Amino acid sequence: MEETSASGEEISSAAQKNTENSRSASDLVVQSQQMFNEANGLLDQTVAAMGEIKGSSDRIAKIIRVIDEIAFQTNILALNAAVEAARAGEAGMGFSVVADEVRNLAQRCAQAAKDTASLIEGSISSSRDGKVKVDLVAESIRKIIEVSIKVKSLVEGVNLGSAEQAKGIEQVAQALISMEQMTQTTAAAAEEGSAAAEELTAQSETLRGIAERLTTIIGV
Repeated sequence: MEETSASGEEISSAAQKNTENSRSASDLVVQSQQMFNEANGLLDQTVAAMGEIKGSSDRIAKIIRVIDEIAFQTNILALNAAVEAARAGEAGMGFSVVADEVRNLAQRCAQAAKDTASLIEGSISSSRDGKVKVDLVAESIRKIIEVSIKVKSLVEGVNLGSAEQAKGIEQVAQALISMEQMTQTTAAAAEEGSAAAEELTAQSETLRGIAERLTTIIGV
């Protein structure tokens, strides 16, 4: 019975250990879920920031188009001024030089506007690609969060079952211990009963001897 009691205590201890492990697993799932939520929040902020960058790039692109249009019109005016200066002969030579410089400046502005527009278009394209990739990552994290919630629910179910199992095993272990104590008590009582029986037997033998002597005396 001592071995049975020890086994019951070992089973109870193992069940409690399983319950603790289940709780630890549940805590880890909760921590992972919190980390994924934080990462998801950061991704949302990144998506919003990229959207703002795209909006700013779009506005800058519009401004560049306006500058390009102004440069084009300035170039036309400079050409017209150069034509008029040529018609004016020597009197218009100074004005012709200024018109040429204005035309060159307009052309440089137009080229700079085109180069800037090209860079902005590349930036907008990269922003779009980046946003798509970030959206994919965000969607993956959301799916992971959903899975972690399901895992958390399953772990909590296992945890509850382990707790109930541990409680039942604890009751069985206590019952085994009680049975062992009762067996020991019964054994002790049996030993006391055996000793008492031996004493009664001895007393009976003594009384029987006395009775035999009395019978002999009375018979005489």
